[in-house]
Amino acid sequence: MTSQAIHATPDHRTVVFRTANDATVTVTFPQPVEHPESSALSVIKELADCLAARKDDARLESELEEGLEDSFPASDPVSASITTTLPKGQTDRN
Repeated sequence: MTSQAIHATPDHRTVVFRTANDATVTVTFPQPVEHPESSALSVIKELADCLAARKDDARLESELEEGLEDSFPASDPVSASITTTLPKGQTDRN
């Protein structure tokens, strides 16, 4: 995410960013931090990574569900019928 800090409060607790598409992102810390802009960017990156991981998890879950649906009815019991053939020229009465 390309962003630019547009405001930081004097108490070093809140930083406001404007993104490339003109969205505004505000990060507020419970306590003052030494480097509010870089700390806020770290929080935003962590959040973006978390969202990307959730998206990957959702994609994997969807692929698993699709695979299970494609394998249906593999969980049904196997048929217990037995088929045999007799050699040529023989009958079951020989």
